Amino acid sequence: HLNRPAKGRRLLEEALKHAPEDPSILCNIASLHEQAGDLVKAEEVLIRAIEMSNGRHVGALYNMGRVCHYGRNNTGLAIKFYEEVCDLTEDSKPHAESLDMKLRRQAQEQIRMIRNSNQRAQQKMLEARGLA
Repeated sequence: HLNRPAKGRRLLEEALKHAPEDPSILCNIASLHEQAGDLVKAEEVLIRAIEMSNGRHVGALYNMGRVCHYGRNNTGLAIKFYEEVCDLTEDSKPHAESLDMKLRRQAQEQIRMIRNSNQRAQQKMLEARGLA
């Protein structure tokens, strides 16, 4: 329901009435808020999903990392959420094609990308100061 977010949101909210303790439904609702540009609401819903799962819902943690990274430009906090995804999926089989493993690989890539970007920025700063 990406082409019809209002209908998607209604369906997810109806599903939430039947399964109010399902963090996956909250995670999907948060994605719709993020796509609509409402980062505050997306964060609120993701925090609920994370709390509901005692910090163990890989999708909610990954999506919170995305909101921090791309929405808030807070790469330090994003890395913490991405690392949490990696920690929770550490014992999973490396070649498993589960959603959790896909999110683990994506989280690892996001961490590498952030760290490489930070290193390039530091190098440019040193060069600008004549220290490199």
